Amino acid sequence: MKRKLSLFALLGLGSLLPLAAQADDMYLRPYLGVSYVYATAQDLKIGDRDIELPEDVTDFDDDVSTGKGFVGVELLPWLGLEGQYLYLGETEEAGFELSGDIYTAAVVLSLPLASDFFTIFAKGGMAWWDVELDGPGPLDLNRDGENVFYGAGVKFKVLPHLYIRAEYERIPVDKDNFEINFDLASAGLQFTF
Repeated sequence: MKRKLSLFALLGLGSLLPLAAQADDMYLRPYLGVSYVYATAQDLKIGDRDIELPEDVTDFDDDVSTGKGFVGVELLPWLGLEGQYLYLGETEEAGFELSGDIYTAAVVLSLPLASDFFTIFAKGGMAWWDVELDGPGPLDLNRDGENVFYGAGVKFKVLPHLYIRAEYERIPVDKDNFEINFDLASAGLQFTF
């Protein structure tokens, strides 16, 4: 099912690219940026057991250097492609250790408002993740894989090429009887060339 969804996403993107190529003038606007990320891990399930993590483990709080870097290109004012690297940090509490890294590739749909001063955007694509969970007793898991993810956000232009950006993303991790959801709220800067 996930592979079919990925195939449909790629086919949909491929059908939109000719629209970008037919534009009278090339609109391509590459960008890059960094963001501070507040992340929570929820709904941990191993096998058929729901496991509740201590609160300090499920919240990647400000004691952990948590952030992300992203690069992308706007193909049209309303269509773009974006890749990012998310560092989920490493935290330890009550015998549990949780850490991880995530890479993503996404299609970004934007709605520029007020002459590009304010933009609302939504994105979706694939996330490639590596998550490690160590806990009391025999709990020692290291999983990697890929899942579909989604997100939404806003950006505000503060200078001709500089934006302040805020967004929310949900990245589900599901492989080999191991499930956990990462909810990410981030704020950062985007520089557009």
